[in-house]
Amino acid sequence: MSTIVDYVGRTSDYNVFRQTKPVGVSQELQLALFGANDSGQICTGIHKLKQRFLLLLFVKRGSFTYDMNRGTTFLMDAERGYWRTVADVRTSFAAAKDSVRRQLRALEQTTDPSDEIYSDVQLNEVTLGDGRVSMTMTLTSQAGSSYTFIVTGK
Repeated sequence: MSTIVDYVGRTSDYNVFRQTKPVGVSQELQLALFGANDSGQICTGIHKLKQRFLLLLFVKRGSFTYDMNRGTTFLMDAERGYWRTVADVRTSFAAAKDSVRRQLRALEQTTDPSDEIYSDVQLNEVTLGDGRVSMTMTLTSQAGSSYTFIVTGK
């Protein structure tokens, strides 16, 4: 649970990738603007970095009219049927990870706190089956804070 002190002197984003479990364990993320018990949340720190990372990873390159280089080919690879094995997903992710890293570096501001600056992401586990994919990732910030989360999709 965050307190108001966590946000003093910091910029924040509207939280759209919500946690489903308590902090400290792998998180399956839920895409939602608001929940049954709130009218929205904000995020900062490693959570804000996770959100920036995922938004760039899942945006299809060429889909922004005025920024044709934003995003990656990660989901395009899935749509093209390239992901037949776990190795295929890992290869696609490796290329996308490099693209996201470059884009995050370009978006960095000198005023960004170190826990909102990208250092690395590891694809820990990939599960394919029944037309679904599940990926467990660990994102690490320049401050050394890390966040492990699970993303699933069809």
